Amino acid sequence: MQWTLNSPLEDLDYADALGFLADRLQDLQQNTRVYADALGFLADRLQDFQQNTRVYADALGFLADRLQDFQQSTRVYADAFGFLADRLQDLQQSTKYLHTTANKIGLKINAKRTYMSNV
Repeated sequence: MQWTLNSPLEDLDYADALGFLADRLQDLQQNTRVYADALGFLADRLQDFQQNTRVYADALGFLADRLQDFQQSTRVYADAFGFLADRLQDLQQSTKYLHTTANKIGLKINAKRTYMSNV
């Protein structure tokens, strides 16, 4: 084992290095606390976002179901209107036929009454 004597300048350099390292350690600890707080805040926001996403997904599912119901109802109404349009066309053809036939036999058809024109 050998003992060496350090010069006062070397001791001061060592002390400065220790002081610098202590300051850096303190800065690192402070930054770690700041980052931990920021991560906690972000974790809370992520949890809120996930909860909102579930709520929005449920609302979108409900709206999709209502849209499907509406589309089905629209098809039913379209079929009913098609049926009614066909019956109206049949009625118009029947009315035209009745007017033609009535004119041939001398009847005049009026919205209020039917009478013979030769009487």
